[in-house]
Amino acid sequence: MATDDRCKQSREDGCAYHLAIRNDVLELKTSAFQTEQSGVLHSGVFTRELASSLAAGAFVMVVGVFFAGPGAITFTRCIVAGTLFTFFFFICRRYLFHEPSFEVIFRKTEKTIETITWKSFGRRKEMFSLSELMKVRLDNKRAQPRNLDGLEVVSKIALQHGMIIPGFGTPEDSYAVVLDLAGRILPIFSTRDRNEAETLVSQLKVFLRATGGDDGGIC
Repeated sequence: MATDDRCKQSREDGCAYHLAIRNDVLELKTSAFQTEQSGVLHSGVFTRELASSLAAGAFVMVVGVFFAGPGAITFTRCIVAGTLFTFFFFICRRYLFHEPSFEVIFRKTEKTIETITWKSFGRRKEMFSLSELMKVRLDNKRAQPRNLDGLEVVSKIALQHGMIIPGFGTPEDSYAVVLDLAGRILPIFSTRDRNEAETLVSQLKVFLRATGGDDGGIC
Protein backbone atom coordinates (compact mmCIF):
# COMPACT_ATOMS: atom_id res chain seq x y z
CA MET A 1 0.00 0.00 0.00
CA ALA A 2 1.48 3.29 -1.09
CA THR A 3 1.74 5.86 1.67
CA ASP A 4 2.84 9.47 1.48
CA ASP A 5 2.77 11.39 4.75
CA ARG A 6 3.75 15.04 4.69
CA CYS A 7 3.68 17.57 7.47
CA LYS A 8 4.06 21.28 6.71
CA GLN A 9 4.72 23.97 9.32
CA SER A 10 4.30 27.61 8.39
CA ARG A 11 7.43 29.67 9.09
CA GLU A 12 5.56 32.89 9.81
CA ASP A 13 2.33 32.49 11.75
CA GLY A 14 2.53 29.00 13.24
CA CYS A 15 -0.24 27.62 11.04
CA ALA A 16 0.21 24.00 10.05
CA TYR A 17 -1.33 21.26 8.00
CA HIS A 18 -0.76 17.54 7.85
CA LEU A 19 -1.26 15.77 4.53
CA ALA A 20 -1.47 11.99 4.27
CA ILE A 21 -1.96 10.11 1.00
CA ARG A 22 -2.71 6.38 1.13
CA ASN A 23 -3.59 4.78 -2.20
CA ASP A 24 -6.79 6.54 -3.33
CA VAL A 25 -7.45 8.39 -0.05
CA LEU A 26 -6.10 11.83 0.81
CA GLU A 27 -6.50 13.29 4.31
CA LEU A 28 -5.78 16.92 5.14
CA LYS A 29 -5.79 18.07 8.77
CA THR A 30 -5.25 21.67 9.83
CA SER A 31 -6.14 24.28 12.43
CA ALA A 32 -5.57 27.06 9.87
CA PHE A 33 -8.80 26.99 7.91
CA GLN A 34 -10.18 30.39 8.91
CA THR A 35 -8.87 33.68 7.59
CA GLU A 36 -8.41 36.08 10.49
CA GLN A 37 -6.85 39.52 10.68
CA SER A 38 -4.09 39.90 13.23
CA GLY A 39 -4.92 41.83 16.37
CA VAL A 40 -2.91 44.53 18.11
CA LEU A 41 -1.42 42.00 20.51
CA HIS A 42 1.14 39.73 18.89
CA SER A 43 0.09 36.11 18.73
CA GLY A 44 3.35 35.09 20.40
CA VAL A 45 2.53 37.26 23.44
CA PHE A 46 -1.16 36.61 24.00
CA THR A 47 -1.70 32.89 23.46
CA ARG A 48 -4.39 30.39 24.31
CA GLU A 49 -2.09 28.97 26.99
CA LEU A 50 -1.74 32.40 28.62
CA ALA A 51 -5.49 32.94 28.50
CA SER A 52 -6.04 29.50 30.06
CA SER A 53 -3.52 30.29 32.81
CA LEU A 54 -5.23 33.58 33.63
CA ALA A 55 -8.66 31.95 33.71
CA ALA A 56 -7.41 29.05 35.84
CA GLY A 57 -5.78 31.49 38.27
CA ALA A 58 -9.05 33.42 38.55
CA PHE A 59 -10.98 30.21 39.26
CA VAL A 60 -8.50 29.23 41.99
CA MET A 61 -8.84 32.67 43.59
CA VAL A 62 -12.64 32.41 43.55
CA VAL A 63 -12.51 28.95 45.13
CA GLY A 64 -10.07 30.24 47.74
CA VAL A 65 -12.32 33.16 48.67
CA PHE A 66 -15.44 31.03 49.12
CA PHE A 67 -14.05 27.81 50.57
CA ALA A 68 -10.73 28.52 52.25
CA GLY A 69 -11.05 29.15 55.96
CA PRO A 70 -9.01 31.61 58.00
CA GLY A 71 -5.46 30.73 58.87
CA ALA A 72 -1.90 30.84 57.62
CA ILE A 73 -0.78 29.53 54.25
CA THR A 74 0.34 25.94 54.70
CA PHE A 75 2.06 23.41 52.50
CA THR A 76 -1.15 21.42 52.19
CA ARG A 77 -3.06 24.46 50.97
CA CYS A 78 -0.36 25.18 48.41
CA ILE A 79 -0.63 21.61 47.11
CA VAL A 80 -4.42 21.91 46.87
CA ALA A 81 -4.14 25.26 45.07
CA GLY A 82 -1.59 23.86 42.63
CA THR A 83 -3.77 20.85 41.92
CA LEU A 84 -6.83 23.03 41.34
CA PHE A 85 -4.84 25.33 39.05
CA THR A 86 -3.66 22.38 36.95
CA PHE A 87 -7.20 21.01 36.75
CA PHE A 88 -8.77 24.34 35.78
CA PHE A 89 -5.97 25.04 33.29
CA PHE A 90 -6.64 21.74 31.51
CA ILE A 91 -10.40 22.39 31.44
CA CYS A 92 -9.96 25.96 30.12
CA ARG A 93 -7.43 24.93 27.47
CA ARG A 94 -9.48 21.95 26.36
CA TYR A 95 -12.93 23.52 26.28
CA LEU A 96 -12.88 27.33 26.64
CA PHE A 97 -9.80 28.18 24.57
CA HIS A 98 -9.69 25.12 22.35
CA GLU A 99 -8.35 25.74 18.86
CA PRO A 100 -10.84 24.44 16.28
CA SER A 101 -9.44 22.03 13.71
CA PHE A 102 -10.58 20.97 10.29
CA GLU A 103 -10.22 17.75 8.35
CA VAL A 104 -11.07 16.99 4.74
CA ILE A 105 -10.90 13.48 3.27
CA PHE A 106 -10.93 12.76 -0.46
CA ARG A 107 -11.90 9.17 -1.36
CA LYS A 108 -11.49 8.40 -5.03
CA THR A 109 -13.01 4.90 -4.90
CA GLU A 110 -16.19 6.07 -3.15
CA LYS A 111 -16.07 9.37 -5.10
CA THR A 112 -16.74 11.37 -1.95
CA ILE A 113 -15.36 14.38 -0.09
CA GLU A 114 -15.89 14.35 3.66
CA THR A 115 -15.25 17.37 5.89
CA ILE A 116 -15.06 17.30 9.69
CA THR A 117 -14.89 20.44 11.82
CA TRP A 118 -13.73 19.72 15.37
CA LYS A 119 -14.87 22.24 17.97
CA SER A 120 -14.72 22.49 21.75
CA PHE A 121 -17.92 20.50 22.15
CA GLY A 122 -18.34 17.90 19.46
CA ARG A 123 -17.83 17.93 15.72
CA ARG A 124 -19.69 18.75 12.53
CA LYS A 125 -19.50 16.45 9.51
CA GLU A 126 -20.48 17.12 5.91
CA MET A 127 -20.37 14.86 2.86
CA PHE A 128 -20.08 15.87 -0.78
CA SER A 129 -19.88 13.96 -4.01
CA LEU A 130 -16.55 14.21 -5.80
CA SER A 131 -18.48 15.01 -8.96
CA GLU A 132 -19.53 18.30 -7.31
CA LEU A 133 -15.93 19.47 -7.19
CA MET A 134 -15.39 21.90 -10.03
CA LYS A 135 -12.04 23.44 -9.14
CA VAL A 136 -9.27 23.58 -6.54
CA ARG A 137 -7.89 27.10 -6.50
CA LEU A 138 -6.05 29.80 -4.60
CA ASP A 139 -8.01 32.75 -3.23
CA ASN A 140 -6.20 35.96 -2.24
CA LYS A 141 -7.66 38.48 0.19
CA ARG A 142 -6.14 41.73 1.45
CA ALA A 143 -7.28 43.06 4.83
CA GLN A 144 -6.89 46.78 5.37
CA PRO A 145 -5.99 48.06 8.85
CA ARG A 146 -8.93 48.97 11.07
CA ASN A 147 -9.12 51.59 13.82
CA LEU A 148 -6.40 53.84 12.39
CA ASP A 149 -6.54 56.14 15.42
CA GLY A 150 -5.80 53.22 17.73
CA LEU A 151 -2.95 52.07 15.49
CA GLU A 152 -1.42 55.54 15.62
CA VAL A 153 -1.57 55.62 19.42
CA VAL A 154 0.04 52.17 19.72
CA SER A 155 2.76 53.16 17.24
CA LYS A 156 3.59 56.32 19.20
CA ILE A 157 3.80 54.38 22.47
CA ALA A 158 6.06 51.81 20.84
CA LEU A 159 8.36 54.52 19.48
CA GLN A 160 8.56 56.17 22.90
CA HIS A 161 9.87 52.88 24.27
CA GLY A 162 12.27 52.42 21.39
CA MET A 163 10.31 49.53 19.90
CA ILE A 164 9.58 48.91 16.24
CA ILE A 165 6.80 46.48 15.34
CA PRO A 166 7.54 45.04 11.86
CA GLY A 167 4.54 45.24 9.52
CA PHE A 168 2.34 46.92 12.12
CA GLY A 169 -0.50 48.88 10.53
CA THR A 170 0.16 47.65 6.99
CA PRO A 171 -2.36 45.71 4.84
CA GLU A 172 -2.31 41.94 5.35
CA ASP A 173 -2.47 39.45 2.50
CA SER A 174 -3.90 36.01 3.16
CA TYR A 175 -4.08 33.06 0.78
CA ALA A 176 -6.80 30.44 1.07
CA VAL A 177 -6.98 27.05 -0.61
CA VAL A 178 -10.57 26.79 -1.79
CA LEU A 179 -12.75 24.01 -3.15
CA ASP A 180 -15.28 25.24 -5.71
CA LEU A 181 -18.21 22.90 -5.25
CA ALA A 182 -21.52 23.01 -7.08
CA GLY A 183 -23.30 25.88 -5.38
CA ARG A 184 -20.74 26.35 -2.62
CA ILE A 185 -17.23 27.69 -2.01
CA LEU A 186 -15.39 25.80 0.74
CA PRO A 187 -12.08 27.14 2.17
CA ILE A 188 -9.94 24.31 3.57
CA PHE A 189 -6.66 26.06 4.42
CA SER A 190 -5.49 29.62 4.99
CA THR A 191 -2.02 31.11 5.35
CA ARG A 192 -0.06 34.32 4.78
CA ASP A 193 2.58 32.39 2.84
CA ARG A 194 1.64 32.27 -0.85
CA ASN A 195 4.16 29.53 -1.64
CA GLU A 196 2.73 27.36 1.12
CA ALA A 197 -0.80 27.69 -0.28
CA GLU A 198 0.35 27.09 -3.86
CA THR A 199 2.19 23.95 -2.79
CA LEU A 200 -0.95 22.51 -1.21
CA VAL A 201 -3.05 23.35 -4.28
CA SER A 202 -0.52 21.52 -6.48
CA GLN A 203 -0.52 18.47 -4.18
CA LEU A 204 -4.31 18.25 -4.28
CA LYS A 205 -4.44 18.59 -8.05
CA VAL A 206 -1.77 15.93 -8.57
CA PHE A 207 -3.64 13.50 -6.32
CA LEU A 208 -7.00 14.08 -7.98
CA ARG A 209 -5.55 13.59 -11.46
CA ALA A 210 -3.14 10.73 -10.77
CA THR A 211 -5.15 8.22 -8.75
CA GLY A 212 -7.41 7.10 -11.53
CA GLY A 213 -11.04 7.73 -12.30
CA ASP A 214 -12.71 10.95 -13.27
CA ASP A 215 -10.87 14.01 -12.03
CA GLY A 216 -14.08 16.02 -11.88
CA GLY A 217 -12.78 18.66 -14.27
CA ILE A 218 -10.15 19.90 -11.81
CA CYS A 219 -8.13 22.77 -13.20
